[in-house]
Amino acid sequence: MLEGQSGYLLPNTDVRVTFYNDKPIGLELPPSVVLTVTETDPEIKNATVTTSFKPAKTETGLIVQVPPFVGTGEKIKINTDDGAYIERV
Repeated sequence: MLEGQSGYLLPNTDVRVTFYNDKPIGLELPPSVVLTVTETDPEIKNATVTTSFKPAKTETGLIVQVPPFVGTGEKIKINTDDGAYIERV
């Protein structure tokens, strides 16, 4: 039922569930979520925002493309509509 949305869910995340005839038919996530990077390539010192990105695995198992300056253990904000990196938090 979650169709790829489970990677955005942490325990106690507030979501809106849509019901039809007392059965859940949809889930509305918040516009963005903050997740911790658990695995990525080493950060590049003095790197700035560029057009190159690297994959990063989050605590929920979601893989997100992040700028080269993001390192393991950092918290990042992710857009739940398209799965894009927004910023470090």
